[in-house]
Amino acid sequence: MSVFFSFLCFCSIMNNLFAFINIRRLKTYQAPAQVQLKPGKKLYLILKVYKETAQIRQTIARLSQDLAPFENVTVLIVGTIKERDSSGRNPTLELARQSVQNNTLFHILECPIVGTHAHQNNYAIASIKTDPKNTWIMTLDIDTDVTQDGFKAFIEAINADRLIIQQTAFFLSNYAKVDFFQKGNAIYQSRWKIVQELKRVQLNKWTHGWFLLNAVGHGLCINLKEMQALNGFSEAVPIEDVALGYVISAMNKRMDALPVIELADVPTTWKAGFKQKITWAYGPMYFPIYYKRFRQEHPAAYQANKLRAFVIMLEGFYAYFAWCLISPVILGAIFCALSGSVSAVAFLAFYCLEYGQSVHLFIHKYRLKTSFWKALAAGLCESLLISWPALAALGILCVKRAPVKFKTEHV
Repeated sequence: MSVFFSFLCFCSIMNNLFAFINIRRLKTYQAPAQVQLKPGKKLYLILKVYKETAQIRQTIARLSQDLAPFENVTVLIVGTIKERDSSGRNPTLELARQSVQNNTLFHILECPIVGTHAHQNNYAIASIKTDPKNTWIMTLDIDTDVTQDGFKAFIEAINADRLIIQQTAFFLSNYAKVDFFQKGNAIYQSRWKIVQELKRVQLNKWTHGWFLLNAVGHGLCINLKEMQALNGFSEAVPIEDVALGYVISAMNKRMDALPVIELADVPTTWKAGFKQKITWAYGPMYFPIYYKRFRQEHPAAYQANKLRAFVIMLEGFYAYFAWCLISPVILGAIFCALSGSVSAVAFLAFYCLEYGQSVHLFIHKYRLKTSFWKALAAGLCESLLISWPALAALGILCVKRAPVKFKTEHV
């Protein structure tokens, strides 16, 4: 066991080093006072909605205010025909039309296919008629809260012709309104963004494409021509953005991570959070399917990247097993540490340091109103619970032979 915990200790030390690098970058970045897209460039924000009557007005008002300083930006609000009621009304889109009125910043679309988020995104992308080489699309969720500094950072990256841009999210916007367990969920997921998601972007660049990139549907910005080469979002898998991240990685493309973080929320109840994580778990579970579909849908790219595609698939599939084992491993480390294992004590110390660095950032940079020790305790508590949704997802697949996706409940 000492060898195992020594290996985990080494991994945690690496996580802490990357956390230090990333946190320093987040702390020191200064957005420009003013910035506009270069002439000829265009940015489309795609806001996919389904049964969002509680938040659509607020979201439109926020986007209208945040995007007011910028030119050549359009918001496509894309609903779905499956929300229509018996009288043919689409409640979310009706409220959206009332809120938008004559505001030319927004265009409202309704996807005619009873499908998934992927269908909505692809339908909106297909509606764009501007020059693909000079057009970027950015996908949003209803709770995506990109600040003006975030939009400035996106525009800077677009003007520099960055083709694939990802803005990371910290799930802290409703931290004060949720219970202890959801506070732990918020701290855990936000820490994961620092020590895993941002780390992967750097490792992918340093190794020239041999590390899996994590694409996330909120805050993902891609050049339209590049998106067309990727064949858009896969409509045949449960989690379309994870599948897209695999294709980006397998095709040896680069991603740039913004130095500005968006603040999103966590579901307000433990039950809703548990369901959300079950849905997320399907993402890494399906990497063998992504690999198979990549071979079928991108034969030329596959022939040029056979080994890379296979290695990236293994990395992604390993991520699911790691998710399943996190909680048992932490429990085992605690037991071994109490039994006198020095390597287990060292691992737990460095693992706690990952949380310590992250919580310090959340409190001082993002003004998170909480006690350092309470936030640390909540995050560590979530580490003891995080594996069970992943195992539940596996159980659902074994029983039902198909994934059961749950709509995220934010309010």
